[in-house]
Amino acid sequence: MQTYLTETAQKKHYLEIPRLIFDVIFLILLLATTWELIKETNIGAAAMGAVFSALLGWRIYRILQRRNWRMSAAAVDSVLRTFTEEKVPVDRLECLLVKRVPEKSIHAMIEKGYLKNVMYDRKERCLLLHLAPGMRTSGKLIRVVCPNCGAVNQVRQGEQAQCEYCDRPIAEEHGF
Repeated sequence: MQTYLTETAQKKHYLEIPRLIFDVIFLILLLATTWELIKETNIGAAAMGAVFSALLGWRIYRILQRRNWRMSAAAVDSVLRTFTEEKVPVDRLECLLVKRVPEKSIHAMIEKGYLKNVMYDRKERCLLLHLAPGMRTSGKLIRVVCPNCGAVNQVRQGEQAQCEYCDRPIAEEHGF
């Protein structure tokens, strides 16, 4: 089955958690020392402590952000693997995800190189998938109105389909 994860998203980071724990402990100690320097009115050293604390805090934030992107990319990948269409509305993807992944995060994961073979169409709010040759289905896309809820769906001509919104079967005779 086709995967949408890049090497960056699949790479294991074994030292990430120990490094994160070390950085957090060091940040706490650095903040305590900076606070003592402020109380002693040693402003120059306290300013340096504040700068180092900010840099270390930024490093911790980036580690957590990259970890979140990898986990979210894996969740998005597991849902995208189920699609055989080349166009997936972001709303539909968000409904199928167990963990909420905001649309801007999905866009960031594509730009940062965590998801491959996926493009984000901001105007139509959908993901365009590059499907492997064996995953593509033949037939022209046609628009079909669901007789149950009235929603307009795109389906491949000659294929059985279900409504994207209410999951009821729809047929070609309701097309336009």
